[in-house]
Amino acid sequence: MVGYYAPCPEFDACNRLIQEYFQTGQYAQCFQGHLALAERGYPLAECQVGYFYYEGLGVERDLEKSFQWTRRAAEHGDRDAQYNLADCFY
Repeated sequence: MVGYYAPCPEFDACNRLIQEYFQTGQYAQCFQGHLALAERGYPLAECQVGYFYYEGLGVERDLEKSFQWTRRAAEHGDRDAQYNLADCFY
């Protein structure tokens, strides 16, 4: 993860999800964990959910949902999401 995320329980949860599920190819579990955090408004998780939808990892590929989650994360200040959103418009 990028060093600009402030330490918090949500950040730790995202890291655990990546280590336990993403790195072992268990994308559906990783997606569900991030979705729960994203629905509570955690920007990093929102950005990750956008990525999962974009790539179709653990969830059916859905570009509209990917854009919505990426925009939400960007509006909440996630720098990666801001970059990804700009790339969408490009």
